[in-house]
Order: sequence, then C-alpha cells, then structure tokens
Amino acid sequence: MIRSVSPLALVAGVAFLFSGYGTGDATPTCSAQPKGPSLELVYRLEAGEEEVTPQTREVAMEIVCKRLQAVGGKGGEVRAVGEDRIRVVLPHSSNAQQVADHIAIPGQLYFYDWEPNLIGPERRIGGHPGQAPPASALKKAKREWRAAGRDINRPVNVRLILAGAFANGYGAVKLASEQKPRKRCSTCSASTPRYYMFDRSAVHELIAGPVTDRADLRSIAGRHRRSGSVVLEVPVGTAIVSEQPTNSFGEPVAAAEPGWFALKDRPALSGEDIVDPRQERDELGLPNVTFEFTKEGQAAFKRVTRTIAWRGRVRADGRVGGRRAEELSGSFAGVFDNEMKVRPIVNFAENPNGIDGRVGAQIAGGFASAGEARDLATILRIGALPIKMVLIRREEASPRGQY
Repeated sequence: MIRSVSPLALVAGVAFLFSGYGTGDATPTCSAQPKGPSLELVYRLEAGEEEVTPQTREVAMEIVCKRLQAVGGKGGEVRAVGEDRIRVVLPHSSNAQQVADHIAIPGQLYFYDWEPNLIGPERRIGGHPGQAPPASALKKAKREWRAAGRDINRPVNVRLILAGAFANGYGAVKLASEQKPRKRCSTCSASTPRYYMFDRSAVHELIAGPVTDRADLRSIAGRHRRSGSVVLEVPVGTAIVSEQPTNSFGEPVAAAEPGWFALKDRPALSGEDIVDPRQERDELGLPNVTFEFTKEGQAAFKRVTRTIAWRGRVRADGRVGGRRAEELSGSFAGVFDNEMKVRPIVNFAENPNGIDGRVGAQIAGGFASAGEARDLATILRIGALPIKMVLIRREEASPRGQY
C-alpha cells in the first residue's frame, strides 16, 4: 500500500487512467440537431500530442462525441467545419455549461517521480524528504508568499510552502521560462512551447494560458492595456503544475488558492499505461477513482516506485520505522491536465523494493463530489484528445443555425 503524507492518496490494490485515443475509424454518432434552443460552440484545432490532420480531427470528433453523450449531452451535434474547425451544438439545458466544460479538455494524465523533478528553490526547500529546508531559502519563499497576498500561517499554505510551491503561477512560470529547452523530447508531456500572460500588478494575476500559439494572447492583451501585461514562454522539457490544498478528509478547500510548481518534464508513466478507470467509494464512503495498469505500465510503476524506495533507504542510512520512515520517503505524483491530483509517498519501510504494479492503484481524496470523480473516470476511460481545441465562438443558436 502506498501511504500518503496528505489525505490525497494513491493506494496500491485497486486501479486509474485512460485507454487511448479511441478508434478514429468511425464517423461520430452525434448528428442529431437539437429541436429547441441550443448552445453553439466552435473550436479551432491546434497541434497537441499529434499534428492536426484529417485523421486526428476525426479522432478528436469521436472523443468529443463520446464525452458529450457520457456527461449528459445526448442529442447534440458534432461536425467538422473546414480543415481545422469543429462545431458542437448542445441542447440548451441546466447542465449545458457543465457539458461544455468537459468536452474539450485535453484529458492528459502523467505520473512523476516528484522530488528529482523539482527545480531551483523548489528543490532546495521540498526536494529532500526528512531534511529541514535551508533557512535562507525558506525565508525568501515566505517573503514571496506575503508579497502575493497569501497568509503564510494558514495550515494549508504552510504545507505548500514546505513542499517548495510558489504562491502564484507567475513565480513558477518565470522559473520555467529560464530553463533550457529539450530538443526532440518524445516523452515530455508537451511537444511545443506554451505561453502564459500575467498582468503587471504586484501579485501578477494570471490572465491567460497555457496556449501553444502566442498570437492567441493578442486579443486578450487588448483588454488589459491599462495595467499592462507580460507574456512568458515555457520551453519544451519543463512543465507547470498547480496543487489545490485539501482538508483532513482529502476534500478540496474551495476557499483556498493553489500552490504552483515548475517541473522537469520527465514523466515516469502516462495515461497510455493505465486501463479500466472507474468511480467507486473508499471504506469511509468518500468518492475515488480506481484503475489498473497495462503490462508495460506495471513494469514502469514497479520500476519508479522501487527507485523512490531505494532513495528513501539511502536517506535513512540504517533501520528506521514509523513516522521517521514516512518523513524520509519520496513522493510519486499524478498530474491531470497540469493539476496535481495525487502526491503520496512510497514508504520504503513498507515497500523496500517498490510496489507491484499488478495490483493497480486508486486516487482517493481530492474530489468535491462523487460526480466530479465520475466525470474524471469517464474522461479517462474515453481517452485523451490527440490535438488541442481552442474555443473561438460561443453563442445561443436556433436549431437551424449555421456557422
């Protein structure tokens, strides 16, 4: 069992991830024009994990159709508009916005050996389990959190500070922008640079991003001319991750802001390494998402958890147990669409040679409701989009509306 130092736990014994991009060899079945008022969405297609081609466009349309049907959008329409547009028409209903929020998300899941991939001040503060962070680095971090308007004495913030997190996206993105790009990185979570826009205020509020085309930020910048804006580029080989604080039951703290990290983009596993994601409930009745690993995923999971466990044993430099073993153990993180979903430890005292991937795993905690966990399991089961979908038009439409 992988035990976590936080309520958000990845537990060996049951399972989480998606089964691929879909077949791509059939025309989507979402072809029913809504009979009443509808919501029309038009997306521009951009290169993601793959280039935009007629084939990847068809795969994207099939995935959007399956998501639409699964999250309550039955009766909608998905159509290609030219070579690089997709038009989605949803029946106007109370959950139309919820459906719209789900159909175009990337759906990408990656797992990281956490501490070795932290960068700069993050690594100095949170990259050495069981060791007190350098006083100077911790003092600087607290000063930056205060400047960002964050309460450094709030328990949920204290945990993020000690993990090495930045108080806002600007700090993490600025650090990432200073890293050298990796060339021809076939295992990175992103194959192209990403751009972020922040305002020029003291707290550097995030205006937009990430986007893969800097030109997409121009229209947004026009609305912030008074205060000004700054655009930063995150090179290939570096990832930006946010982490939402959770309470003692593993539930997201709605009123709390996230912490932010810049990582070396070296995932140990991806969504292609898991199968059969499903929403269940744990022994306390709380919602979770379980999954199993593919044969290749089992080997990769065993390999990375063994590496993490061995590092913990070296830090211990002798026989330890209980709380001290937990303190010295390294973490294994699951990141879904740039958001931390789970960051448990791999307890080397309980798992000295890592964890057998044949038993699968689960994401326990971090869900505000069973519906949220169910939606995540559904998206993972259907698959990730191979290309990006950028919303360029949203409006109420009649059943006969045309784009």
